[in-house]
Amino acid sequence: MLPPARGEVHWQGRAIAAQGADFTGQLAYLGHADGLRGELTLRENLVFSLHIAGRRPDAVASRMVLERLQLAGRENDLVRLLSQGQRRRLALARVLLSQRPLWLLDEPHAGLDADGEQVLEACLAEHAQGGGLAVLATHRAGGGDALDMDGLHDGSRHDSDHRP
Repeated sequence: MLPPARGEVHWQGRAIAAQGADFTGQLAYLGHADGLRGELTLRENLVFSLHIAGRRPDAVASRMVLERLQLAGRENDLVRLLSQGQRRRLALARVLLSQRPLWLLDEPHAGLDADGEQVLEACLAEHAQGGGLAVLATHRAGGGDALDMDGLHDGSRHDSDHRP
């Protein structure tokens, strides 16, 4: 998200520095801090996040995502009442609902239980299979080896390997 110290970062064949808002409009970010407002409900947090992202809330899509993330029925609960893992799932819901092709995820597994990790891994795999790209920063051993969708087992990626 910071300009590179040297060289260029390209997205869809063009330097991101030249793309400006076009690039950021394709990006969904999940930071180590969840960026949720504790005094708002789950629904209010999602509506606010979607508004900031320039998207309209879709009640059906929101319900489906919350069900998938095991947060259904909690839509009117205040976020401050959620556990750390539930907060992380809600932050992931924002990424899923953004429908952006590029995900930047900082420690996405943080605070998740085994079920939450499985859901996250499934979401990442589906995103990649649908043509999306996720970049993860993690301290976990193996850091995403199971997500190697392109058969690049050495972890390297070249511009010609993937063009979302």
